[in-house]
Amino acid sequence: MAMTREAARGAARDLQLESSSRLAPVYFHGLTMLPFLAEGDLLITEPVPFEEIRPGDVVTYRDADFYPTRRVIEIQPRKRRLVIRADNLPMRIFHVEADDVLARVVERRRGGQRLVDGDLEWRWARVRALWRFRPLSRNLRLLVRGLLRRR
Repeated sequence: MAMTREAARGAARDLQLESSSRLAPVYFHGLTMLPFLAEGDLLITEPVPFEEIRPGDVVTYRDADFYPTRRVIEIQPRKRRLVIRADNLPMRIFHVEADDVLARVVERRRGGQRLVDGDLEWRWARVRALWRFRPLSRNLRLLVRGLLRRR
């Protein structure tokens, strides 16, 4: 029995997650994530299963021939997709299928300085972005949880 295209993509994704603890570092391009990410920032990413992605995470995903990096605002588990926005483009909303998510950004290097996803500045950027983009009823809970959360 032949494997469907979706099953093949899922199997390839599972293999990628099992065989690599981190992807190669990538350089960020553009102005869409200012001030958190700037042109030329070195990003360290790690493969992540869809079920482990959380609102506020910064992910790299496949969009045709491009690989943008943006922030997760909402997770739609039944549809297996993410609602994503760029920090610097608040009016644009992107929907990303689970199979197109490549990795989560866990570290940023800029000008010899290193910032990791557990640092206060990183957590504060997450909370600030969620505060701007999510409904007000969720914001107080997210503020406390986002500031306290460490990976």
